[in-house]
Amino acid sequence: MTSPTLPELAASTFVHCLEVLPPRGHDPSRIFACLRALPAGCVHFVNVADSPMARPRMSATSLATALRLQEGWDTIVHMTVRDRNRIAVEADILGAQAAGIRNHLAVSGDPIAFSDRKPVKAVRDLSVFDLIRLCASLGQVVGAVFDPTPAARDTELRKLERKIQAGARFVITQPIYDEAIVHAVRTQTSPLGIPILMGVLPLYSAKHAEYLHRNVPGIQIPESLRQLMAQSDNAVLQGIAIARALRKAAKDAGFQGICLMPPFGHYELAGPILIDA
Repeated sequence: MTSPTLPELAASTFVHCLEVLPPRGHDPSRIFACLRALPAGCVHFVNVADSPMARPRMSATSLATALRLQEGWDTIVHMTVRDRNRIAVEADILGAQAAGIRNHLAVSGDPIAFSDRKPVKAVRDLSVFDLIRLCASLGQVVGAVFDPTPAARDTELRKLERKIQAGARFVITQPIYDEAIVHAVRTQTSPLGIPILMGVLPLYSAKHAEYLHRNVPGIQIPESLRQLMAQSDNAVLQGIAIARALRKAAKDAGFQGICLMPPFGHYELAGPILIDA
């Protein structure tokens, strides 16, 4: 059976994507077990990352194929321009098609760490706009990413318009934590006319919140939320509550869904966040 496309589902459903990190080895059984344990129906797509932080992991296409054929999950496969030339990109897309996978997310890819640059070199044969055009030309439904931070937003909106012109048919934002930004981003992106999914990355501890705020480009966490995490007797439950509130804010603002990005492989957080009490 062929997987639905994200725009097809978003036309009638508030979409829940769950981002997973491929294992560092060859065995995805822990991911399979975690996904099987989720409440039925709470996740519509498993969003498979492509070697984040430029560290080698099982290939995103291989894991997505296994999730699709062995476990029955509908998937979105990240595809970076960092690691492959055009031949390898096209080969991976054709392999995904053979498994009935129809959704890709075109990303530039995290930069290679300075300490790794001597033994490892980026390829970047394609720009992200080239990648979107290639995916679309091969019949895939391809999405784009968007940095919602206020300082970058005007530039990012112009880039996003170019990505849509190249063939992007849905968008996933970087994580947003400020409800004022939630509404501002939705207002500015709604004229684009394609589904926009808001990124939600649950906070796991006060240290985690501070690290994201100070070290990860594209993420800004209001001081009020960082104080909530620092003062909470149970930081994990506090992080779940914040993520639930952000999910509601995204739905109320008119986003077509969210992409939940559980920290540190804690996929068990998805149920409490995505299932209404």
